[in-house]
Amino acid sequence: MPIQIEWKHKLPILVIEYSGNLTSKEYYDMCAKRQKLLDEGPEQVVVVADTQDLEGFPENKIIELCETIINHPHLSVLLVVLRKNLYQNLSRSMLGKTETLWRVNFFADAEAALNEAERLVARY
Repeated sequence: MPIQIEWKHKLPILVIEYSGNLTSKEYYDMCAKRQKLLDEGPEQVVVVADTQDLEGFPENKIIELCETIINHPHLSVLLVVLRKNLYQNLSRSMLGKTETLWRVNFFADAEAALNEAERLVARY
């Protein structure tokens, strides 16, 4: 399955792993499941989205994006794991501004993102 979505142990960390080529149906199904889990979950959730193995959307049509996770009231922070080359390009262009507080953080390594998620929820 191209998308795995589950709670990490019993912590308020929702892990979403993307792989391969997604269809629009898989994308919309993930959005609905993610929304349900966030709605029913704790009031502060750290989401780790691992996109390192995501190849893309194979369908040659524009899909309508589902409701953004960024606006969900239970989202504390979103940690996105990117392929190393994309992470390096992004970090050079926007992440060097340390005075900016981001609700989204980017990582080149899934383990580092999960470690940060666990550090964050320990403060709750």
